[in-house]
Amino acid sequence: MYKNLDLYRLLQVQDNAEPEVIAGAYRRLSKKYHPDLNKDKGSEEKMMQINYAYSILSDSNKRKQYDCYIKTNQTEKSSISYLMNYPKEQRKEIIKALKTLKGYFACLSMGNFYDAFDRISFYDKKRINLSDFVNWQNIVSQYFEIVEVQVKYKGFDKKTVFGQEICKVFEFSVIIHEKEILKDRINIVNINRLVVLNRDKYEIILGYEDLKQETQKLLAMMGSEKSHEALYNDNVNLDKYLREYIVKEHQKNNKSLRPFSIISIRFVDDLSVNKSMDEIFSLVTGILRGSDKFIPLSAGKIVILLPDTGADGAHKAIGKISDALNGYADFKGWKSGWFKIQMLK
Repeated sequence: MYKNLDLYRLLQVQDNAEPEVIAGAYRRLSKKYHPDLNKDKGSEEKMMQINYAYSILSDSNKRKQYDCYIKTNQTEKSSISYLMNYPKEQRKEIIKALKTLKGYFACLSMGNFYDAFDRISFYDKKRINLSDFVNWQNIVSQYFEIVEVQVKYKGFDKKTVFGQEICKVFEFSVIIHEKEILKDRINIVNINRLVVLNRDKYEIILGYEDLKQETQKLLAMMGSEKSHEALYNDNVNLDKYLREYIVKEHQKNNKSLRPFSIISIRFVDDLSVNKSMDEIFSLVTGILRGSDKFIPLSAGKIVILLPDTGADGAHKAIGKISDALNGYADFKGWKSGWFKIQMLK
């Protein structure tokens, strides 16, 4: 809601304004734009914006998240002026890839780990699931806080990722200013990140084979006194993030009168099935549309969100996926009952 508005400018205050200054600005603007006092066209919408801005900036936690979002998501003119040297169409693609990367770090800074997961590539999702990703980011956030992110385009070419050559990969250098919470100091981290165009969607390539190992490395590096098992919980906040996303989709689609559906697929815990998950994921995603969201929740469960899809469309999708999986089972010589697919919404 109003995510592109400058909330400080809307309330006519500086970004370092004290709480009492923000409260005073809100009272002054409320008197000016309240629909009961101002009958001008547009005053009602203006008042809604003012209320929204005050609801964020008057809450210390929400304000902190908003400040992080602004710092990580803003694309300063000076940082992309060099892109004017590229042809117009190529420049458009670069900016879309850059915004995807900026949006990813903005999600991380605000704790929106599901939205961040949604931005990572299909190639990564074949190796890491939402549960691993959320746990990893929850633990990272205990030790580090993103203060600012600077991104600069380096070029695009073919890249070998996970042993597979991928065409049209955009490469960016990323400078992260992060606060190390325990030592109360700012660290500067330099990394490269790749963005790939996959079926009309720009996705970020993380390149990790096993996030559980990365989590263990982080805990060892930080010298945590807590055991890995104590911090790592396969279900931590997972349902909350998925539920929040579904609520957002439901509200968005209800407002626009557009339907959406949710499908889940569960697989049996079997050695042969587990070894074939890469092929199974590729098979399923090959059936989906570019706008569909494929979410591996854990080793044995997938959730698929189908925007602009009612019950009839969801049942057709279930039929196509079931036929493909049954055909794959025939090829493998597997018995029936190795997967269960159903419509959740």
